[in-house]
Order: sequence, then structure tokens, then C-alpha cells
Amino acid sequence: VLAQPELKPLAPAAQVALLLAVGDGLLDGLEPGRIAELQARLPQALAAQLPGIADRLDRNGALTEADRVELLALVRSALD
Repeated sequence: VLAQPELKPLAPAAQVALLLAVGDGLLDGLEPGRIAELQARLPQALAAQLPGIADRLDRNGALTEADRVELLALVRSALD
């Protein structure tokens, strides 16, 4: 379900957000279609709402605990 198109992979920040969501159980029990919708919306939501975190993750992969909390909150709001 978390597969990516080979020629259009998700940005690192979106990948991290999805993996955090998986690890936190946020995707448990979701229909595959809802997960695909989340994957499609995440890059734009990250750019609009958390541009500093997205930029830092895309550049060097640095993730703080505060970033983790904000990314999970973004995923939760995207699922509502």
C-alpha cells in the first residue's frame, strides 16, 4: 500500500511523515484508498503547513522530536 511510482517518488519529508504514521498506528484499519489519498495530499500539505520541516528533511534528513510531533499532527489532520 505504501509503494511509490518509480519515476515519481514521494519527497523525503512525505516519506518520513508516512512512516511515522505507520509506526504510530495511524494507518491501521484504513482502507487502501484512504492511504492513497493521504499519500497524494501529503506533499502539498507539508509545503503549505510545515515548509521548514519539509525543507530540512528534504535537504539533510534531520528530524527532531518536535518535528515528529508536528508531522504526526499534520497526518492526523489530513485523515480527518
